[in-house]
Amino acid sequence: MRTAIKAGWIVGYDNGGHTLIRNGVVVFEGNRIISVGPTFDGPVDREIDAGDKLVSPGFIDTHVHYGHRASHRLLTDTGRPPFYGQPFLEVTIPKRGKKVSGDARWLDHGESAPEGALELNATYTVAELIRCGVTTFAELGAQVAVQDALLEQVKRFGSRAYLSPGYDSGHWVGDDQGRLERVHDEQRCHAKNTGCRL
Repeated sequence: MRTAIKAGWIVGYDNGGHTLIRNGVVVFEGNRIISVGPTFDGPVDREIDAGDKLVSPGFIDTHVHYGHRASHRLLTDTGRPPFYGQPFLEVTIPKRGKKVSGDARWLDHGESAPEGALELNATYTVAELIRCGVTTFAELGAQVAVQDALLEQVKRFGSRAYLSPGYDSGHWVGDDQGRLERVHDEQRCHAKNTGCRL
């Protein structure tokens, strides 16, 4: 099926670089782009009018943390300019010597999650990335079970991902005054082998 998308703004590629096309059309068939430009005179099976929206190649996010997309949505949708988009106030940070339990985002390597938690967080992560225009991403810092859960959702939604077990020689804690502190513990990470998450 050949589809044409008409839009007020289109990011195209011309003469070795990106170009912005005003009031143009993108035509694709299957997974292949047929044409990008101001007009298209060939036959199409379906036409989508995107109005004054932007049509662009899929974005690439090289720093994704599994399960944190809900909190990022709260930041980006409601706006917290004084914090420059940092998610620390929306992410659970334990005090030194404590552990966040019951949250699939903070599993140690080999630790099991509550039933359905891995799938739920992976689904939300991939769906939210696609909602924001990201079609390719790299997940950083999670254990093997998390990567496996993400892989299933990537296959389900058709996005692209670079997935591998994470390695982290430290973790964030909150001190007695509520400030963030980075704790390094390479021996614990080596002891837990590949895919550790501290």
